Amino acid sequence: MLSFRKAFSLLELSVVILIIGILVASLAQATRFYKDMKFTGARALTKSSEVSSIPDLVLWLETTSDKSFSTDRPEQDTIISQWNDINPQIMEGRKINAINPNSGRQPIYKMDVLNSLPALRFDGVDDYLTVADGFDGDTENVTMFFVWQVNTNNGALGMVLLEKWEGSGPYPYVLRSSSPGVYYMHSYDGSVGRGPGSSTIRKFATPTIIAARRIKNGIMNFWMNGSKEGGDVMDTASSASTANNARLCICSRITSSYCNGDVGEIIIFARAISDDEKKAVEKYLGKKWGIRVI
Repeated sequence: MLSFRKAFSLLELSVVILIIGILVASLAQATRFYKDMKFTGARALTKSSEVSSIPDLVLWLETTSDKSFSTDRPEQDTIISQWNDINPQIMEGRKINAINPNSGRQPIYKMDVLNSLPALRFDGVDDYLTVADGFDGDTENVTMFFVWQVNTNNGALGMVLLEKWEGSGPYPYVLRSSSPGVYYMHSYDGSVGRGPGSSTIRKFATPTIIAARRIKNGIMNFWMNGSKEGGDVMDTASSASTANNARLCICSRITSSYCNGDVGEIIIFARAISDDEKKAVEKYLGKKWGIRVI
């Protein structure tokens, strides 16, 4: 009788283990299905967004399009040496992509990091990408959108997210952190710098939409998740040009100020777009990246 009970207990245990295995496998399959649906939905949302139809779009980098990288959907931890511009307003063969030919200094493709969607991870040590000069004919009138999350609670002081600069002289714009989790836009005419910025510290590892707009000899504006930060700042560089024929640096200032974080999307217009156009872009980015836009 005792041996029968033991055998029965082993049989029960085997059945329980089998059921658990089936449940785990089903859960894993359901998770993969959810992630695939999320990715497919984000790709469709990108293709149908109003970004494509807003005039003067000059650069559009993002991580879900089938044209963003050399393969349709890179594997986890793929090293990215080229991030392709998906701007539909520019003909194929004339687009200027973001590149870095320097092995060991390139960002890494990470899956499921921003709203369960992929992003490029910059290590904060020496990773960066650049876009050659020529993608934006009018550098002094610009609107930028940058979607990312910072991946460090310290060491964020002075990180450069985007900068049109070659190493000397004036520059038309930069997106930069002034302290950990606090960001601002800036331009420099060779003697005087100006620009609005945020006052609220953004949480570590939290996706954020940063938007900035500059009108030459006009107003400079800055937003975080749709909320205006820093008020309106007058661009007073009327007597000195801030134009610069430099490349655009992504997540660095050429050889310094490297970003430690995950970047999901970059959109640049070669003009100061309207408030309604800005809101349309932010609405799209908020829906795609799971960010509440105010």
